[in-house]
Amino acid sequence: MFIQPLTAQTTDSTTTKQNFFEKIEAFLDWRYIIVPIVQYQQETDWTFGAAAAYYFNIEQQQRTSDITLDAAYSLANHFNVGANTTLYFAKQTKWMLRANANFKRYPNYLFGFGNKHNNSTKLTYFANTINIKIAPQRLFYNNVYVGPIVLFNWQNVYQYHSNLKQTEGINGFNLLGIGAAFTYDTRNAVFYATKGIMFKTELIYYEPALSCTYRMAEVTVDFRYFQPIYKQLTLAMQLYAHTLIGKNKPFQMLPTIGGADNSRGIRQGYWRDDLSIQLQTELRIPVYRFIKATAFASIGDVYNLKQWQWATPKTAIGAGLRVTINKAKVNIRFDVARDIYLHKWNYYLTLKEAF
Repeated sequence: MFIQPLTAQTTDSTTTKQNFFEKIEAFLDWRYIIVPIVQYQQETDWTFGAAAAYYFNIEQQQRTSDITLDAAYSLANHFNVGANTTLYFAKQTKWMLRANANFKRYPNYLFGFGNKHNNSTKLTYFANTINIKIAPQRLFYNNVYVGPIVLFNWQNVYQYHSNLKQTEGINGFNLLGIGAAFTYDTRNAVFYATKGIMFKTELIYYEPALSCTYRMAEVTVDFRYFQPIYKQLTLAMQLYAHTLIGKNKPFQMLPTIGGADNSRGIRQGYWRDDLSIQLQTELRIPVYRFIKATAFASIGDVYNLKQWQWATPKTAIGAGLRVTINKAKVNIRFDVARDIYLHKWNYYLTLKEAF
């Protein structure tokens, strides 16, 4: 009788396992991807749709450009169609273009203003919204990009709760904003950074002389920091602030916290006021080859610029899994997060990282 040594079995098993994952990794270099969208909300009934993305390199330069399309339709006859892109031009990456367009016909909700309100009642309104933003930027010196911004935002509210009758913005608005963007970016990857920093700030001004319904200014600051701890284990942090300055401001545009990207676990729009500040930190954990995990936490709140008041900041925690789909390190992302303030669970299935 011939008995095969145990060490040989182990070696063959390990080799087979490695070959299996190597074949999967060779396959996972998708330039095109389509992800189905299925979700249920009480206000919109069942929603079905899809998100499609295309990743490519222009003129063989290192940074990967992308074009993403998404569309969703609910059984309550509401829909959302969007497109966004980030393009890197020239071999030296001297030009960058960020652009997005979105048309939405969906219900939205107003829970109140400030960071101490009682959110026991939500007020529903229905609106058609068109939002288009174009921001070309040019590389000037050592990872510094500067460029103009043009933004168009139109909203038509066609149905709303009677208690919203006197709320600023309920009659709809038309905005054409002009501004500037400044970006400093040393990240080693666009879609899944493990080293470097990114600092981006935008200033947009809305003027009635440009056929705007309101005169106001909008400022955003986005700072991201990525620090490797051990090999691919990475600590990632983001500080994000957003403010709207003006005498009269539509409530729909007031800064909020929460959502699929900022302060995951907190419902976006639940808190809103003149200024929002959010901090989130994330531990990016390698699991095996193209599979990764993450644990994250966030803290944030909103404030009124005229009547500043302190409240307990809103916090959330969560965890998630990642599957890398191409060499540009684009991930399919699934996150589960819990809001500590309201004790609600939220789930996110999408492409790309939160930050």
